[in-house]
Amino acid sequence: MYLLLFTLFLLSVSAQEYYCTNGTTVNYRNGPCGTVIGNFPNKGVVLVSLECCTASCDLNWRKVNSTVGVVWIASYLMEPCTPPNNTGTLDSISMVTGQFDPANYPTIFGTLGAYNIPAQAAGSFLRHETLNALRDMYHNFTIDHPELSFSVVSPLRNFAAQKSIWENKWQNTYAYITDNVDRGLGILTYSSMPGTSRHHWGTDLDITNLDADYWTSGQGLTFYNWLNANASKWGFYQPYTAGRATGYSEDRWHWSYSPISVQLIKTWIDNKSTIQTNLTGSFLGFDTTFRSLAFNYVTDINPKLLPAGTADPNDYTSNFYCSNTNTAKLLESPCGNATVRSSIEKNGTFRSLSCCKNTCGGKYRFGTFGQSSGYVDDSLFSLCFSNTTATSATSSTVRSSSTSSTARSSSSSTSSTARSSSTSRAGSTTRPNGIEENSSNSIVVSAVSAISLLLLVVV
Repeated sequence: MYLLLFTLFLLSVSAQEYYCTNGTTVNYRNGPCGTVIGNFPNKGVVLVSLECCTASCDLNWRKVNSTVGVVWIASYLMEPCTPPNNTGTLDSISMVTGQFDPANYPTIFGTLGAYNIPAQAAGSFLRHETLNALRDMYHNFTIDHPELSFSVVSPLRNFAAQKSIWENKWQNTYAYITDNVDRGLGILTYSSMPGTSRHHWGTDLDITNLDADYWTSGQGLTFYNWLNANASKWGFYQPYTAGRATGYSEDRWHWSYSPISVQLIKTWIDNKSTIQTNLTGSFLGFDTTFRSLAFNYVTDINPKLLPAGTADPNDYTSNFYCSNTNTAKLLESPCGNATVRSSIEKNGTFRSLSCCKNTCGGKYRFGTFGQSSGYVDDSLFSLCFSNTTATSATSSTVRSSSTSSTARSSSSSTSSTARSSSTSRAGSTTRPNGIEENSSNSIVVSAVSAISLLLLVVV
């Protein structure tokens, strides 16, 4: 009887209550009737109740966990509410494509300010796991290099923020490029497509300086060498390293918290077809850029940030490629003068089975197109998503991965302009399927189970 009552008591005190701010400019304090240390500028910010209620200064005060940490708010400034999805969790697809507002998920995301990590913009969010590790790394960095500046330039960016960046460049910065795929490649020099950015996840951040030249000499090189030697101790790795065949150019300022990001990229890869369907038409240029470019840009990263068992993204021996010309041919044997088995129109999908035979001054890949098998000139194809049909005609040309990568690298090496945080590619536990789960609930359940077992033994 006592065991049952005690267990019910533990469960009752552990149940979380969610409150939302009921107005704009809601002040929060460091204690009941304490000093105002900030405010929530928006209505509907989700708060997790920790303690209620303390009467002071003729008001009742509630202690809450929020995106800025644990604070006190006058009870009349908030009201009971149900967080998104009724549980305060995020479904896996929304998580990896950035379709959420981090302020609505205080159990998953927090601000750098709450963890005393320098940031170049207020209200910068990352996952709590990332923030805990980053705080420790930052502390150790300042001990080793007190003379160097450390700050987060670009943290989490959701789908809406990335879409704004992308479409501004599509309609303005790169509008002079008439070919839509070439326009997309131009934007991809500096910015990710919405739904593909690692900055959606709350695991990735850009540090201190977005100028490539800064990291190659002087203080920047000292900083980079320290990160290379030490960041992995806290689980951080550089996604866009030098020497990759395709994808983004090297980013020495971009670092990722691997214990979570490896799980999230697996979710993205496993659900890529669903993601493509869900995002269809969701941003300008989607139809001519996403299917042929997104997979390559997401997966061509540092292998240490890929899930175990994932094929090396630079070893495409069994993937889908899209023709970048109307003159591509499926040949009976390697060499341009061989018998033509089929013509492949622009953006037609070819499944690669092996690569590559070097002959006749070219490189030829073997695979299938429709019901036929044969060889294609590798320079006329680039990695892309599979399609439900053998071919998919569009009006845009898909440039080869190697060509576009070379162009981007050249652009990157000759430019000394720093990226702004708006233009860079920019607690809970994660289950293997990528669905978020509140860590405090799981800890409480474990604690209850342990205590119950102990009491049973005692009884």
